[in-house]
Amino acid sequence: MIARHSSDGTRTFVNESYCRFHGKTKEELIGRSAYEGMKPEDLEPLEKLYETRSPENPVGLFDIEATGPGGETVWQVWTKRAVFDDTGRIIEFRSVGRDVSERVKADKAVRAALVEAERANQAKSEFLATMSHEFRTPLNAILGFSEMLRSQYFGPLGSDSYAAYANDIHDSGEHMLALVNDVLDIAAIEAGKRHFEKEAIDLAEVLRKCHRNFEKAAHDNGIDLYLKLPELSQSLYADKRAITQIVQNLLSNAIKLTGREGELEMATEFVNGQTTIMVRDTGAGIEAGKLERVTEPFAQTHEDPHRSQDGTGLGLAIVKSLVEAHDGELRIKSTVDVGTTVFVTLPTQPHETLDQ
Repeated sequence: MIARHSSDGTRTFVNESYCRFHGKTKEELIGRSAYEGMKPEDLEPLEKLYETRSPENPVGLFDIEATGPGGETVWQVWTKRAVFDDTGRIIEFRSVGRDVSERVKADKAVRAALVEAERANQAKSEFLATMSHEFRTPLNAILGFSEMLRSQYFGPLGSDSYAAYANDIHDSGEHMLALVNDVLDIAAIEAGKRHFEKEAIDLAEVLRKCHRNFEKAAHDNGIDLYLKLPELSQSLYADKRAITQIVQNLLSNAIKLTGREGELEMATEFVNGQTTIMVRDTGAGIEAGKLERVTEPFAQTHEDPHRSQDGTGLGLAIVKSLVEAHDGELRIKSTVDVGTTVFVTLPTQPHETLDQ
């Protein structure tokens, strides 16, 4: 649609498309005000657009929701160009309008779908959180009674096989409880119900504690575990429990995937106001095609079902959720048969240092 009108809004030219939209002839439109029938809420922004035109900035865009020829709602975008005389006074506006109804409807449909997807995701998280709590009650009973059986609390069971079965029941119960706890963690974070108490923490001390906690597990698996820290460590403004959980999940995952006589290194650095925690292993590595999926819940990087049983597939998903909750970034680099390096980059509280 093309139209021209004087500075007071009187139309001086309209094309056929403009006439068809308004359902009138050129004779009925030319000489009449272009503002006729416009809603007050549309007139105000249009007047402001006109007032801010200048010879240096003659063009402006104007969006409007209008009523089409059949009474339907349509959306239009108008390009308005002001024409000036030699003194800089506006003498005319030239307008080109386009119907963008399909685009607006598509945008609204996308937004509605996103809202619905978010609602469904929230419902899923709340369901998982509720079900995880429900699972814990019978699991605790299974663990408690199987512990009594394998310790033969009330006397001998009568057969060594019974003790072995009790051990299997207890181990399976512990594995399932770990899975339930992981699902509960994921659900709580996604539902926004995981409370974070951020404070200035000594990251080096957190890493030392995690290193001590995993030394035995690494040794039992024939893995050399190293910790490298800078001489000076800046304090990190974060939730201490969450950072500990991030590091422990990364170490646990790395130990499971690193063969005997392998190496596992943990380090940190502070650069440009950011803290990076690095965990590097010399394990089996991850295929390039699977790297994007390893942070998805229940993702497994190995096809061997016996190896898959070692983990729940939620460790990296929890790490990713916790890192994002701290406005951080998780990056993974891996080469098959060489190893994997995980980088967790977090904002560092500026201008604070802790002597080691």
